[in-house]
Amino acid sequence: MNDSRYFYAETRNALKTAIETEGRTLVPALPALGKSTGTIEILAESGQKAVIFTDTHKLYDQIENQCKKEGLRSHVLPSFHNHCSTGGKEGVREHGSEWARKFRAEYKKGRGGRELHENAKQIFGKELPCQSTGQCDYVRRLDSNLDDYDVLIGNYRHMFKPEYSESRIVIIDEFPGDGVLTTLSSDDANNAILRYLAGENSLSFMSAEDILIYRHNLIGETDHDPAVREWLLGTEGTTFESVSWHREGRNPNVTAYGSLLVRAALEDTKLADGWSQAVLSDETVIVRSPAGRVHILPPLPFDEGTNIIALDGTPSLEMWRTVLGDELEYLPVLSEEEQREWLNHLGLRIIQLSETTIPVFGGRDDPHTDYALIEEITRREETVPFVITSKNGFRNLRPFESDELVWEGEHYGNLKGRNDLDGRNPVLIIGSPQQSDLVIQKWAALRGHSAARRKDEHGNILRGTKLDFGPVGNEILRGTRESEVLQAAMRFSREVRDEKIRVYVFSCAIPEWVDPDVWHTEIKRWDDGRGMSQVVHALTHGDEWKTVKRTANQIEKVVEELYGDDGIGYNQILKHLRRLHEEFNLIRCEGKRPFVWSNLRLEERGKHSIVSLRE
Repeated sequence: MNDSRYFYAETRNALKTAIETEGRTLVPALPALGKSTGTIEILAESGQKAVIFTDTHKLYDQIENQCKKEGLRSHVLPSFHNHCSTGGKEGVREHGSEWARKFRAEYKKGRGGRELHENAKQIFGKELPCQSTGQCDYVRRLDSNLDDYDVLIGNYRHMFKPEYSESRIVIIDEFPGDGVLTTLSSDDANNAILRYLAGENSLSFMSAEDILIYRHNLIGETDHDPAVREWLLGTEGTTFESVSWHREGRNPNVTAYGSLLVRAALEDTKLADGWSQAVLSDETVIVRSPAGRVHILPPLPFDEGTNIIALDGTPSLEMWRTVLGDELEYLPVLSEEEQREWLNHLGLRIIQLSETTIPVFGGRDDPHTDYALIEEITRREETVPFVITSKNGFRNLRPFESDELVWEGEHYGNLKGRNDLDGRNPVLIIGSPQQSDLVIQKWAALRGHSAARRKDEHGNILRGTKLDFGPVGNEILRGTRESEVLQAAMRFSREVRDEKIRVYVFSCAIPEWVDPDVWHTEIKRWDDGRGMSQVVHALTHGDEWKTVKRTANQIEKVVEELYGDDGIGYNQILKHLRRLHEEFNLIRCEGKRPFVWSNLRLEERGKHSIVSLRE
């Protein structure tokens, strides 16, 4: 087995190669290998300037601290959400929600952050409160001399401002996801087309539906109508830059996209699953869902010679190439065997508890099962596990919380960048964050591929572990499901350790190379009514209940003692005793009539269910 220093060295070598290599490179380095820290160290050694685009402010802080440690001057790029005390997010704003509401309303109309500050009197009738006692932190950052800094730090939307990446190495830390997309609802997209067509006299269409009918009638024809052909040969709607927002820091009203959407509707390619894709002359990609929702991916404004490095712990190559292009080079850090070794160095023992994927997004409602798993892991480990599942999963579990069993947890969507969970043990991950078909199809469509669910030879849609979206869709599925489960598990060990961090995963959505321990899990509800609860209460009554033996008549007397007139009768008691013995194997049945009943495994039952885990 390799020494742990080997893994850090391999990561550093890959990062050094990427920084010294021209073009675009994806470096897939598992969590805790030091890719973010190593990047700053290598930048300090090379003397090259960089801009790092990432997501959370926890990551901002980590990068700033590492830059300070290496003697590099860093600067967080301006965002009114994070730096303006008038219009910023909660925790940043200092002048009340009404000011924030007015500020954001104007921003949504298309006014940029700088414009709202510089022209506040004309827009709001008075100066912004953040400017009343000095310069707003947001404006101050806008006016900073970027050449003074070695490392710039910003969010994914900052990538669209070319001045931030000029003469710098570009580092994108983790996949930006929807942070690079502009998304319009069906109504917004149709209204944008309607508004544009109302002022465009050269086209006879009145709505998106008219264009759809025109395209349908065009099937089999060799060319467009002369007026349409002339419009298509023009410049209207040919580039995303024509909406003039990313250079000026503007957030355009949705109607500004009208010309782009008209061109896309006239020239798009239909995909097999009801999606369509259009590529504009500047390589902007526009896709439309079967329900009419539109996603726009503008080109990143990086110069051709810009050195771009993508960092990701568990990447989807297809999704990264959607954003950075097919020329993106893949620079592996570790082999699959070495990755397994790394998990072992981190002390991660991943225990798979299900043979199905257990998607927890999209309305799954099975709190009895989830609660039973928490109970069983608590019993086995003698401590309550830290729980990971969906927001909805936690909502469904809330009625089960009591003084007897209280757990800490976090939902999947709030794990990114979390290092404070290191060392928590044990852990229970309930289900996988499988995205909806529309999310998978969206990214496949942006790549120009269909990702309809495949069918078997009988025409039935494949589901569960046989779910099949085709080669591109499947790769995206794994990148948004299996990889996210692994990322969640790795939040709990961020350093090399001798102790084992036991992560129980109630899903089979784990990358194949991980080779987890697979346990058989059986969950049965025993408490299916008032009568069964009474029998179990009677069986566990008294200090000696674990060893005492009772006949059904004796158990009936305990039920009467405990419940009086509300207690169930002899025949019902006998029925429940037999079920506890035959179906659940929780009690013993000895001798001939009258049978004698005693404890076998009653202490292993949960509040509502019995869980059997077999290695």
